[in-house]
Amino acid sequence: MSVMKDTDLRVLTVDGGARGHGLHCSIRKSPRVSRAFCTPGNGGIPDPDRRSVKDTDIDGIVRLAQDLQIDLVVVGPEAPLVAGIVNRLRAVGIAAFGPTADAAVLEGSKIFTKAFCRRHKIPTAAFRIIRNFEQAETAIKESGFLVVKADGLCAGKGVTVAKTEAGAIEAARALLVDNIHGPAGSSILIEECLTGRECSIMAFCDGHNAVLLPPARDFKRAEEGDRGPNTGGMGCYAPLPDVDDALLARIKDEIIMPTLRGMAEAGTPYHGLLYAGIMLTKQGPMLIEYNARFGDPETQTVLPLIESDIVEYMLGTLELSGLTKLPPLKLKPLVAVCTVLASNGYPGKYETGFPITGIEETSSMKFFHAGTVRSPALVTSGGRVLSCVGLGENFSIARERSQRGADFATFSNKFYRSDIAANA
Repeated sequence: MSVMKDTDLRVLTVDGGARGHGLHCSIRKSPRVSRAFCTPGNGGIPDPDRRSVKDTDIDGIVRLAQDLQIDLVVVGPEAPLVAGIVNRLRAVGIAAFGPTADAAVLEGSKIFTKAFCRRHKIPTAAFRIIRNFEQAETAIKESGFLVVKADGLCAGKGVTVAKTEAGAIEAARALLVDNIHGPAGSSILIEECLTGRECSIMAFCDGHNAVLLPPARDFKRAEEGDRGPNTGGMGCYAPLPDVDDALLARIKDEIIMPTLRGMAEAGTPYHGLLYAGIMLTKQGPMLIEYNARFGDPETQTVLPLIESDIVEYMLGTLELSGLTKLPPLKLKPLVAVCTVLASNGYPGKYETGFPITGIEETSSMKFFHAGTVRSPALVTSGGRVLSCVGLGENFSIARERSQRGADFATFSNKFYRSDIAANA
């Protein structure tokens, strides 16, 4: 891999959603970056910056990075990370922000991560590993566990939190017999259902050390009051009043750092961004799952709160202990609330192609695009269309700004939750 320049960096973000738009906006602000690109991007990315290579086309991304003389590739989605895009880029001398394939297995295989937690005494829910439906049916009846998870990547749709034993058995049948997620569900986990408040912890990692970003809380259910089907995320807020410095330190000491030590000991050091989904139980913080990349909508919510140059921290993750050379992460004295505007019917069937108007930003309210495209006017092209992030001195102000933007932005079939951060 070539020696990284101090300035005039050319950076390519690989992502097509609101997370990618958020990353691209932050990267463009870095004084070390002379040119920033994004692929495949969306309607929010300026035309000169946008390229059309899909995030699943690893060969195409490698060629694009070479053609654009890219110094650093920032990978957003999980699928290319698990498929080894970082390995491929490094093989041709291009630096990449993200874990190699053998480290991204923390997201790529829930069974691997659960077994890893057991070996390294990382607090997590009790579980059983299941290989066939008969075993699943027996284990659910014996254990009473109602959480059913596919082992592999299912685009966020591989987890069922059942309310009854029968529901858990049907979820296992759908994965193991009906093969609704193919090979990703050929092996599954059943777990006890943890209770408490969830939080999302994202951390820059350099193989040995971690720098934690402000804790966030996202809202997965489609409907207000946390009802309806699970989605990719309908909103978020940060930082969390119920996660103070002492609790953050405990999460780092009991969950993040043992993970980094365990991965390093195995010869697969973790570099990049590690996302820990945490349940705050009465017994203490417990790991729900790991993601091997920035979260969405957490990225859009947290990045506007960071005063520091995030490119410096991305570069710091590239070498072992590289983060130790950087000052503490500097944050703005603000809070953020993100409201996701979606197409009616999401996460099920929905229509697209509707014109979008009313996107007028201010210094304290920002739109990040997801399912948008310019053809040539801006129109909807996906289920989650926009993230509207409001900033303020307190959650009342930030929430009002986020909701005001969500009200003003207009497209047919729009819906959003008006209760994001209502109890922050």
